[in-house]
Amino acid sequence: NNSSIGSPLPAWPDGFEWFMSESTRKSGGYDNLDQCVWLRESEPDSWNDNFLCWNPKKDEKLLTWTNNEKNYPGNEDKPCIPVNEPRLDKWKDNWLCMPKDSPYGFEWSAAGKNIQGKECIQIYDSAQSNVYDWQDNYLCAYKVPCDGGFYLSSEGQGCKPCRKGTYSSGGYSGDSFKTDCRPCPNGKTVAAGEGTEQSDCLACTAGKYMTDSECQQCGANSYSNDGAVGIDSCTGCPDSKTSPAGSTSEDACTYVSCTAGDYMTTSGCVKCGADKTSKDGSKSEADCTYVPCTAGYYMT
Repeated sequence: NNSSIGSPLPAWPDGFEWFMSESTRKSGGYDNLDQCVWLRESEPDSWNDNFLCWNPKKDEKLLTWTNNEKNYPGNEDKPCIPVNEPRLDKWKDNWLCMPKDSPYGFEWSAAGKNIQGKECIQIYDSAQSNVYDWQDNYLCAYKVPCDGGFYLSSEGQGCKPCRKGTYSSGGYSGDSFKTDCRPCPNGKTVAAGEGTEQSDCLACTAGKYMTDSECQQCGANSYSNDGAVGIDSCTGCPDSKTSPAGSTSEDACTYVSCTAGDYMTTSGCVKCGADKTSKDGSKSEADCTYVPCTAGYYMT
């Protein structure tokens, strides 16, 4: 999902700088306004040389400014955010506008930098910082590019952790911030947000199977010699045999203990002969004994 803004996109906040004079802007390496937005307002009059600049330069400006109406010609289709200072009437109609596909999620705060999930740059003019308390005004945005194990949400929610079983190196993909995560190879997985490269994906160990997101133990009466893929890949014990959950081989499958009246053979439980019985758990025919005679009868 490539951005029309240009390549590559500057990181936020590290790729942006705030300047409070034209001279400091130029000494900072920004000789012209192609990669800066000029924030200006007639009240107070010191707001005539304040700039927010970015590096590297873009084909299309990342931000534009208007201090009368956000829908000025050429800006009608761009999303804009209000930039205000509640104590000044002149600061009630200022807007910062950006391209439609801007990934930053810019947001203005006139009450500190406490915007959850976003990093902020202080926006103020040093000549007015005490008079109008400009020390609590910030421009905030999602921290981008995303770190490894995360991707940039296409719903404008900033960096989100890759789901279990997927990974991402973070950073850039071509001319945009990385917006997707790659799936682990079949039979391997990684915890959500912890996969930064394919080698972080690990196979399940013996006795377990792979779900869509993690390794789980094979259930009772089944086993896996190696990490299985899907619960159906755990091998069932032979008929009449059982095993505990998490078994790692067929050797763990044993016959179910025989009930009273039966005894164990290599083929499972078999009933004792006529007039014979056995105790629970009998393991051979020798454990079968005749049923005691009732009163008035004798054993033949």
